[in-house]
Formats: sequence, structure tokens, C-alpha cells
Amino acid sequence: MDLLSPVTGELKAIESVDDEVFSAKILGDGVAISPMEQRITAPVAAEVTAVFPTGHAIGLRTKDGVEILLHLGVDTVELDGKFFQSKVKVNQWVHAGDLLVEMDYSSIHEAGYDTDVMVIITNAAGKVIEKKSLLKKVNEATPILTINLDQNGAEIIVKGKGIAFGKKPGQEADESKTEKVFTLDTKETIRQYQDIIMEISDDIIELTEEIIEVIKNGTKKTINDKIHITLTDHISNLLERMALGITFDSSLLWNVQALYPEEYQLAVKAVAMIKEHVDLPIPSDEANFIAIHIVNSEMDLEIQETVGITETINQVMNVIEEDMDARIALEHSDLDRARFALHLRFLLQRIVQDGMLQYDKSDHMMEMLMKEYPQQAACVTKIMQVISEKYQKEIEVTKLLPAAGEEESDEHTAKGRKDGKAIFNQVLDYLSGSLTPLIPILLVASLCKTVGVVLGPSMLSVVTEKSDIYQLFTFVGDAGFYFLPVFIGWSASRKLKTSIPIGMLLGAVLLYPSFMQMAEDGVKFSVYGLPTMLQNYSSTVLPMILTIVAMSFVEKFWKKFTPDVLKVFMIPFGTLLVMIPLTLVVFGPLGGFIGVYIGEALIALNTFARPLAVCVVGATFAFIVMTGMHPVLFTYLFTTFPTLGYDNFLMPGILASSWAATGVALACVFKFKSKEKKTLTFGYVITWFLGGVGVISGAITGLVAGILNLTGHVLNISNGIYGDRERLMYFSTEKVTQRIFRIRTDFEVCAYYIQGEKSGALLDTGLGCGDLKSFVDDLATTEYTVILSHGHCDHAGGSSQFEEVYLSPLDEELEKKHCSKAFRIQEIQAAPTPLPETWRSEQVLPQRTSGFKQLTEEMVFDLGGVTIELMLVPGHTKGMMVFLIPEEEVAVFGDACGENTLICFPESVSIAEHYKALNKLKQWDGRYNRIIRNHGTFESAIHLLDNNIELCEKVLAASDARLPIEVHGVKAFAAKDRSREMTEKEQTGNIVYTLDKL
Repeated sequence: MDLLSPVTGELKAIESVDDEVFSAKILGDGVAISPMEQRITAPVAAEVTAVFPTGHAIGLRTKDGVEILLHLGVDTVELDGKFFQSKVKVNQWVHAGDLLVEMDYSSIHEAGYDTDVMVIITNAAGKVIEKKSLLKKVNEATPILTINLDQNGAEIIVKGKGIAFGKKPGQEADESKTEKVFTLDTKETIRQYQDIIMEISDDIIELTEEIIEVIKNGTKKTINDKIHITLTDHISNLLERMALGITFDSSLLWNVQALYPEEYQLAVKAVAMIKEHVDLPIPSDEANFIAIHIVNSEMDLEIQETVGITETINQVMNVIEEDMDARIALEHSDLDRARFALHLRFLLQRIVQDGMLQYDKSDHMMEMLMKEYPQQAACVTKIMQVISEKYQKEIEVTKLLPAAGEEESDEHTAKGRKDGKAIFNQVLDYLSGSLTPLIPILLVASLCKTVGVVLGPSMLSVVTEKSDIYQLFTFVGDAGFYFLPVFIGWSASRKLKTSIPIGMLLGAVLLYPSFMQMAEDGVKFSVYGLPTMLQNYSSTVLPMILTIVAMSFVEKFWKKFTPDVLKVFMIPFGTLLVMIPLTLVVFGPLGGFIGVYIGEALIALNTFARPLAVCVVGATFAFIVMTGMHPVLFTYLFTTFPTLGYDNFLMPGILASSWAATGVALACVFKFKSKEKKTLTFGYVITWFLGGVGVISGAITGLVAGILNLTGHVLNISNGIYGDRERLMYFSTEKVTQRIFRIRTDFEVCAYYIQGEKSGALLDTGLGCGDLKSFVDDLATTEYTVILSHGHCDHAGGSSQFEEVYLSPLDEELEKKHCSKAFRIQEIQAAPTPLPETWRSEQVLPQRTSGFKQLTEEMVFDLGGVTIELMLVPGHTKGMMVFLIPEEEVAVFGDACGENTLICFPESVSIAEHYKALNKLKQWDGRYNRIIRNHGTFESAIHLLDNNIELCEKVLAASDARLPIEVHGVKAFAAKDRSREMTEKEQTGNIVYTLDKL
């Protein structure tokens, strides 16, 4: 059976999908397609078995029982139906190629989601799946998979009256007498069924078969044939127990009806059928047991495991209702409750079957969720404990609330190890990710100390140093810094996803009172016979930063080589035994020495090169504070300042660093348009003023990334502000005038941005590679309008990133053809310009699908102090626009009139019509003294228009050079004998045309 591609796009291996649920084939085997169109069609004739309410997934079942899941995008369930329009309903029969759903993949991509369309065979076991298409690009309805439905010699069970009468082993059964056929997956299950047939009466077997038939007809889910064994055995035992008056307590299963409503209703029918068959008092709650058997057959679990899962779900529901004060106590019929139970059920199924996904994800989303929903986060922690205790397995919070940002792939990581910048970014990300969560502690600790100082004798003298309130705020403030090793043990372990309790314990060991006293007394001490240098580690950062890195590797070693039965105690204990000497002998002293030596080196530098020393302090102070290496410098400052009454070494550098960071934070408040970013940045400014912290450990580690966005560097990713260089690699900017900026790319094409007092305007959007919108957002100081000069892909290809875009209606059809993702990829790959090494076809954005606002030459855009006038100049295309910015005396000719004007494409107009348009353009003579364009030198001589008018006259008179030339695969003629290089150097015009344009 062949499956066809449901959409035109780029075919990908399922293993390449950026979601382990699909790439690890947890749901089944299949393929993925990166879509280039909105239509998602049926890959095969089938019945629609599921249409998810959010529209992001559709289930199908063929007449041969093959179950197919079409999943549209990754994590797109979060869009809650936005950008999806389902065209089919459950139980509807569709033919191959029928429209199932329309998917606005462009908007989905803009919203930050992967748009891959996954075609998954969810019941692939026993079927051979062959990847059919070897093409990278496939059109809708192209065969992509072949499914072999042959059972490959597996044994099957065939039932029917008299089917084996007069037959011997090895002979064929009488197919005409076959009533039922099913498959059992192992020889053991076949043997079990044979035993049941021998022991159980035919009437019970027949009754069970009738019940199974009702179950299969009553559900759209796949029922594992193992139910023929389990349910037959259960009903047989049930009848025996009832005959003897023995009943089972089903109180543990009281919530089955709420958790599995569909299965429970089928079980009620089964109980009714049993009651009709026998004259025994069958209890109604027997439906709970039969429902569990049905669920078990859907899950392919052993029955005791299914019961255990049901008990666990009940416990989890109780935790939620108790912990949330019944505020989310949902009705049993509530859709949210059913959805949650379903997710939980399959989570537990994966745990039981040792199929848990090994997430290795960024903490950013988890940190956000924990911060925004603290009560729910606490509830999740309790749920984790319930599951961990039940199954004796360590379950991380990310299993229940997966984080958003994937870490780099192994290939990427390997590459990063060789790249010094990548290593620096990883180190900085680890430091900021470990220290940023501690900002609230440092802030309130600083504020407490500030309150003590303000109320104390040094300022207002409201209280004395011996008063309780003064001492209270002092020791609370000191505690926030004193116990930094313990806090770092928590935050760094959390960042590296290693054991948080052991990390905190190691931090506490460094602060143990007896240990601290030994360090103060200078007592010699050894660990496992290894001598160690005892130090005071209070308020230090670097020792624990180094320790937790080592601990993450040690714990992984124990996890890998420890037997499951010993993991509960062996992993933490083994990790601790190894880390004690590493912490006390190696990383503790090393961290202290590094801080001391760097501080002393700076102090020494100050003695003979003070300007350089101040410069180094200003440049590195943020990093020094982040790593906790500043105490030596502060000790020097607190010693010299009271004596001299001034400091011309540390304070200038510290203030330069701090106020520069404050300036960055304030600039970001005004620069960012996002309300969330503004709030975040303003918060860091406030914390600096109030507590003296936050700019160094907040703005530096989070906000400088925002401003560095403009130059395309990465500082960190922990605060959700990205300076991803790949995102900005194609863009740089330069000033044309005070109000006009040229945005250049790596593909010899540029756009222009004009900034007025009230608003701005972006002229053209390039090929659609990279995040142009974010680049322009950072450049703009106001809202802005997007205007396209014409519909070719190198000018309109990036328009999908913007909500409202103006384009001449004469070029709208051209844009549809010319700006498809496939066409743009083809154009980029065929271009003579060498592609950047980091360029990938996946970076080409989808085509715009939301239409354009009508652009006409009568329109004038008033930006406040600067205006944009338009003139339609057909030639290169029918809807070609030229722009005039009179206040700046600049005309943007674009592709309308240049050193090599191309009038050689199907969408181009005749030379006569172009000649007429150029003469109309002469109306603007005297209103501009500068011509800018989108290609070549980007600047043209003022006489360019006259040159091209003259050439048009020669072409029409057949007196031009008419030199053969090929452009983009089109055989054409050049009006004069000039190479492109010579033409651009001499700043004179030329026209390239085909004879049909005469």
C-alpha cells in the first residue's frame, strides 16, 4: 500500500524532526515534510478517526487497519487552533488527495514553531515500511511510503465451527468456515490461548468473542488481540467466583469511569451481556475490571500494570484537588480532565515500559513556568514525588512540563568545542544560568543591609547597633551572601540538570562550622589521605561553580554503570564519595586561588600601569562579580579608601562598568517594542538603584544580549533575549542619509529603511533568509510600514515576516509564483554569489499567504518630517514602483532603471511602454540629487535616467548594439557593448531585452 505526500515540500527523515517524540519513533515510523503550501491532503483512502480540537493533528485508518497520524508542526497544540482550518469530520471517509486541513505555515513559523508535517504509522509493528521517494522535494500526491501488510510468516489464530474437522497438523484450514482471524505476537501468548481453549467451555469463549466484537465496534482505538486471552480468562474466573459467592473489592478502581469514560461504557455493555448469558449475581462494579482490560489492550500492558497506572492517576488527581484547594476540581465529564488523564496515562505507560524520553533541554521555559505559576509548580513537584515513589524511578519536572529550547545537537556541540567563541558562550551561559536565579536573594539581602544602614547610627540614628531591628536586618542581609555556596549548589545543579540535593550538600560542607573554624585556625587536614588547603568559602561563587561542573560528569558515570536495583542509593552516595575530595582538595582551593590571583594581579598592574589597570577593571568587572572573584578587590578598596579618602583605581573602573550597564538597560527600555522586554529591562534598572545589584548580575547577563543583537553576537540565552548570530548573519546596516538606512545582505541585494518622526518605512524585504523583522525592529524607533517596489523574490521574499505589506496589484500574481519557498531556494543556489558557509535551505522563510495592501502611485506616505512619493515605472515588471524622498533629495530607482535594466522576462513590459514610463519619471528632475538602487554598486550617477531613455530610443530604432547575452537562463540582447563591471564603473545605463519586447 502506497502513502502519498500530503503536501508539497521538502522531504525529511523522521529522525531529523526537532522533537524526540517523533525522531525517536515513540509514536511510530514515518517521514516528515517541510511544507511549501497550505493544503494538507489525505495520503491514502481512509476513514477519519480523529480530528484534534486544536486542528494540529488528524488520525486516519485505512480499510486494511493501517492507522496514520498527520501531525502538523512541533508543539503546535499550544496555538490552540490558531492558523489551522479543519475541512473534515470524524467518521468521514476520504480519498487520497482530498483536502483535510489548511495550515497557515507562514504564520506558524512567524509564531516561532517548527512547521514540519509528520506522517506517522502508529501501528507499524508487524508491517514493513519502505521510504519510497528519494527526492528531496516532493509534490503533493507524490508516493513517499510503501507499507507491506504481509504478516511475514507470523502465526495467526483462525476460528470457526468445524474449521479443522478431518484435518491434520500442517494441512490448510477450510477458509470457507473461517469466522474470526487474529494474531498473537509471541509463541508464549499463543500457548496461553491454547491452554485457555482446552480449559474453558466453548460457550464462555463464544460469549467473550461476542463481547470483544462489541468492544472493537464501539471504539475507534486499536484493540490488541491479546484481549482474547486476558478477557476470556477474566470472564471465566468471574463466573467461577460468582458461583462460589466470592467477590473482589473494586474500591481501588472507583475512578475508572471518570478516567476512561469510553472504555467504561463498553464495559457496562459487557456486564449486561454476561448477565443475560448466566443466572448469577454479577455486581455492577465488575464494569471497572472489564474497563481496565479494555484499557490494557489499548495500551499493550500487563493487567497489573494497568491497574497500577489507574491507581497512580487517582493519586495524582487527589494531589491536584487537595493542593489547588479544589479550584480546578473538574467535573468527570470535563474535557480538560479527560485530556489531562490521557496525557498522564501515556506518561505512566512510558515509565512502566522504560520508554521515558531523555530530555536534555534548556531551563528557560521551566524557569518561566515556575516563576509565573508557583502554586502549580509546587503541585507538579508533589506529583513527581508520587510517581517516583510508585515506580522507584527518578522523574524530573521536565518530564511533566517539558522545556522549550532544545540544547544543541551532538554535531553542533562537537563543532562548538572546536570554536573558541562557542566555548566562551557556553561558559557564559552556564555562569548566567547559575547566577540569574539568585538575583532575588542578592537583591533582598542588599535591601535588608541597606535598611539597617539607613536606620542605624551612620545615617538616621533611629536605632543603635545593638538594637534587635538593626541586628535582624544585618544578619538577614549577611545570610544572603554568606550561604552563596549552598545557593550555587542549587542553581548550578539545576542548570546542568544534575542532583540538586547533592549539590546543595557539597555547598553546605564548605560552610560547616567546624570546617570554617579549622580554616581560621590554620589546622592541617587531609581527605582520603590527600592534603587540602582549608579556606573560608563563605560568600564565594567560583568553587561551587567548578564543583558542580565536575559533579555533572561524575553523576552521569554512576547512572550509566549502576544496576537498577542499586540506583536509589548508589548514585547519590557514589557521587558524594567522589566529589568530597574533588571539592575540598581540587575545586574549592582552585576557585579561591583563581579569585585571589586575579585580584592581586590587577592590584599589581595598578602599581605601574594605572590607566591600563582601570581599563581592565572596567572591562572585566562584570565577569569578576559573576564568578565571585571580587572579594580581594573589595578588601583592597575597603582598606585604602578610608586611609586615603579616595580611590583612583577600582572605583572608576567599577563605576564605568556599572553605569555603562545601566545605560544599556535604560536604552533597552526605550529601544524594545515588546512590553515584556520593556518590563524586564526596567526591573533591572530599578533593582540596581534600590539594592546595588541587578545591573551586574542582571543587565550584564541578560540585557547586554539585547543590545548586542544589533551586531549579531551572543552573550547568553538564559533570560530569553537572544542575540543569535545565525539569525542576523545576513544583515548589516549603513547610513545613506540621516534618515535613510541601507540594509545589506550576503546575496547582493539590499533593502532601505526610512525613519521619520512619527513612523518609519521599510522599502523591500529581500529574499526571506534570516530574521529581517527583528533586525528592523531593533533599527526602528517607531512603528513602520512595509512597501515593496515589485513582486520579484529578491525584493518581496521576506514579506511573510510582516503583518501589513503594500504591493502593486499588477505584481500580485507574479509574487505568488516568484516568491514560493522552492523558487527562492532554487534562485539562491543558482546565484553566482558564493553562499555563506552557514547557509541552509531551512533558513528560507515560508511564502506570504495573507495577501497585500494595494499600492498605487497616487499614494504618499507621511512619516513625520519626511515623506515618500511613488511613481509606477513599468518595465522590469508591470507593477514596478520608484520612490522619491524629497526632503532627503533621494530617489530609489531599485530595479526600474539601472546600469543593466532587465526587460527580458515574461513579466516585463515592452520597450515602448518602458520608454514612455521613463519619460514620465523625468517629472521628478530637480527634486533629487542622488539615486540609490537595490543591486550592484547600490548608487547610480544622476545622468542614469537620460542614458536609459537614449538607449530605449536606439533599441526602438534598431540602431543599438544588440549584443547576445544570457541572463538567468534567458537568451537576450544588450543595447550596448559594456560588461556589467564596466557599466557599473562608468555609471552609465544599459538595457537587456528580448526581441518579443519590441
